Amino acid sequence: MAFDLLIWEGIRAAGLLAYALLSLGVVLGLATRTRAFDALLRRGWINELHQSLSVASLAAVAGHVAFILLNTHEPFSLSAVFVPYASAWQPLAVTLGVAGMYLTTLVVVSSWLRSHIGQKVWRAIHYAGFAAWGLALGHGLTAGSDTQATWVMWLYASSAVAVGLLLAYRMLGGVPEKQLGARGVS
Repeated sequence: MAFDLLIWEGIRAAGLLAYALLSLGVVLGLATRTRAFDALLRRGWINELHQSLSVASLAAVAGHVAFILLNTHEPFSLSAVFVPYASAWQPLAVTLGVAGMYLTTLVVVSSWLRSHIGQKVWRAIHYAGFAAWGLALGHGLTAGSDTQATWVMWLYASSAVAVGLLLAYRMLGGVPEKQLGARGVS
């Protein structure tokens, strides 16, 4: 019984950690692109942290999946956690998580291969990070047992506001060209 509770806590903690890390990674990626935090932090540092958080979010997802596979209360097969709609338990909610996991993996791997696949292809793939984050949010909202907890709702809401505001800022042009000087937009 104590082992089951430990597994249950691990599933929840790893899932929420993965979401928080992914959210911070997306926020910092947008901050790098828009130069929104340039007055506060060095861009190189922000970009390195963005990349590290993305990798760390995948490590947390791996922990989340491992705990799910160890769960005896609601058993999951390998196909249930790796194949969309293969789960008997909340198939749509699980599929959102599976798809988010795959997209996040694709974005991270494409970044490692950036010099081989080229800037255009990398950027096109990198936009999938927004979809991955949205899928992770949808997974948490529909499958998360802690979704009704006040602090979890604040996590979801604050990350959605941060991503939404920075994305709107990015779409509206970010920092005006005259403030960029000779550096240009990356």
